[in-house]
This record gives sequence, structure tokens and C-alpha cells, in this order.
Amino acid sequence: MMTLTEKWKMEGLQRGIIEGLRESILYTVELKFGSVPNDFKDKLNTISDVNRLKEIQKKVIFANTLNDIVVE
Repeated sequence: MMTLTEKWKMEGLQRGIIEGLRESILYTVELKFGSVPNDFKDKLNTISDVNRLKEIQKKVIFANTLNDIVVE
């Protein structure tokens, strides 16, 4: 069984991974398309599933336009 301290460390690590993915996605969108629309940022900030964020990151890399990226 995990101690409370271990649980906090795991939760902090998870939050760090999520924030890192979000920042990476926003940075890549900005590099590719020049700017990041506020609605895109808002939607992205509601996503806390690491796998979903990884899917979005992949879409950003292969997208030809910002409209090719669906963030729900």
C-alpha cells in the first residue's frame, strides 16, 4: 500500500506530465500555425488524460491546418 507521501509524489508527477504535454502542444501549434486561438487553449486545458493529450500532440505534428486538430 502506498504511503500518503508516495501518493502525493505520484499525483504531482502526473500533473507535471499533463502540464508538460499541454505546453508542448501549445508550443508546436504556435510554431506551425503562428498563433494559438483562445478556444483551443481553453479546450486543451480541460483535458487531463495523458493518452488523449498524446493523441492531440500527434495530430498537431501531422496537421496541415489548425482545423485538422480536433480538441474535445
